[in-house]
Amino acid sequence: MALFATTFGFLSGAYALMMVVPADLLGEELFGLSYGFLLAAEGVGVYLGPPLVGMSHRNSCICFGFLTEPETSKR
Repeated sequence: MALFATTFGFLSGAYALMMVVPADLLGEELFGLSYGFLLAAEGVGVYLGPPLVGMSHRNSCICFGFLTEPETSKR
């Protein structure tokens, strides 16, 4: 749990850079467009990520890096 908390805390700091990096790279005149594209891409990942991970988890025998027995019962 401590490893997860440390990793999450370290990587969530990059979330604040989502506004700084496009402004520095593309300038203030294209900031709105670039930030909009970043948020749209994030929205697609949030929308499609959980179902895709659920389908891949159901079809594999790997759960959080440990080998497990596949589920035999159909839900």
